[in-house]
Amino acid sequence: MYQFEKNLNSRHKYIIISAFLLIIGIVPYVITLIYVLPVADDFCYANDIVQLGGYNLSGIFNMVKRYYQNWQGVYFGIALGGAINPMCSIGASGIKIVLLCVIVLSICIISIFINQLCLVFYSNREVPVIFFISLVLVGCFNTSVAKELFLWFVGACGYTIPFLTGIFGVICLIAVVQKNYSRKKEKICLLFAISSGFLASGGALQITGCICWMYLLLVGWSIFKKKKIKAMLFAFMSTFLGAIINVVAPGNYVRQSTSYEKISIIKALYYTLIAVISELKYIFSQTYIPWLLLLLFVVACIFLKPVNEKIWHPIIVGGVVLISWLISTFPVCYGYADSALAERGCELLDIYIIIGLFLFINSVVNWTKLKGITLSKEAILIMGIFAVINMGYSQNIIPISKIPSIQCWQQIFSGELKRYHDEWIEVFNTIERSEDDIVEVPVSRWAYEADLVIMRPGMSENFENWVNNGIATYYGKEKVRVIVEDEIENDE
Repeated sequence: MYQFEKNLNSRHKYIIISAFLLIIGIVPYVITLIYVLPVADDFCYANDIVQLGGYNLSGIFNMVKRYYQNWQGVYFGIALGGAINPMCSIGASGIKIVLLCVIVLSICIISIFINQLCLVFYSNREVPVIFFISLVLVGCFNTSVAKELFLWFVGACGYTIPFLTGIFGVICLIAVVQKNYSRKKEKICLLFAISSGFLASGGALQITGCICWMYLLLVGWSIFKKKKIKAMLFAFMSTFLGAIINVVAPGNYVRQSTSYEKISIIKALYYTLIAVISELKYIFSQTYIPWLLLLLFVVACIFLKPVNEKIWHPIIVGGVVLISWLISTFPVCYGYADSALAERGCELLDIYIIIGLFLFINSVVNWTKLKGITLSKEAILIMGIFAVINMGYSQNIIPISKIPSIQCWQQIFSGELKRYHDEWIEVFNTIERSEDDIVEVPVSRWAYEADLVIMRPGMSENFENWVNNGIATYYGKEKVRVIVEDEIENDE
């Protein structure tokens, strides 16, 4: 009875810590949605779907066809951008609702995925899996401010939703192999996995490569387990077919020929390696993620029960993880002919890195325990003291204010986000109310230049700017622009 109460109290402690981490690390993103603005491509996608037939299958097909032939092959991302774009129905406020759903889905799907990975190593239920899930989630949301994945509609359509769709397919395939489902339930899971893989391959190529790699790994795992090999192969082929459709799109080559230099595969591989190494350097030198990883390592040392399977050797797991980072990054470096990724590319790579390091840490702890190497409580205590001492040193190099969720909290409580949101909403309202065909709207220099945790609308002082053109079309004007003023007089 005493042991049961002790375990129960231990569970409560971890649940409280997990809730605290989630409130500090993720809740500010949800609150920040109140101040999200329509940005650049959001207006353009809304214009395109209206011009090409409206919110129906014909309009969506025409939109996908236009982009596929002239811009890029992300058929699923473009279809989403047309199908769920609220700009021409309920207006800009609808974007906040869509992004709230995206954040909630991200939390749910990543949590389920991490839970499946935990079940491999943790038969001991003294520590709730929610603790590991909360650590990984906080890591995913706090390597950098994930504004282009979670706070931008078009970014969510092209990157976040396809990524979540692919991970959902992976979850279904793992369940098919791990669990003894009835034939009907198994078929449903396989149908979801096959369709999810195909759709995910129609997202940004940074997602296509990684999801194809994960499906291929599951084929290898099914061969190792000697279970459901044909079903796994079929799911992979469906995903690979989607990837081919994405890659061969004429728009990819039209875009590259007009906007980017063409480079060799060897040079693209070099750029890929540089991009991954640069992001790892950033995470380990300019964020607090190393301390989160240390906490994961310590807790794994305490609770992990070793699994005696060769595929979980740290060299194998480390190799698989590294290849996933490289495969996901290669298409971006090859297409852009550069090692510098766009913000959304870095944000997505950060998520891959956090989940990959979580797997690698567990595999290392698993291997050390199988070899009979264990850490005593005293050693863990010394590590903890060392971490606390060094955290104080790190604060002098990396201010706590640099943590993305802390930045969100600061800008919420300081009123910066509200002021920024209100000024730009007034700009849009002025354009909409104006009876002129050519509209010039004043905006403060602060609002024009501020770099906050939400995306900038992208308007400029140039009438010919492509964002200005998109906004002008959206509001039925000939031309629009902003006039940047150092101070705007307040009539009151």
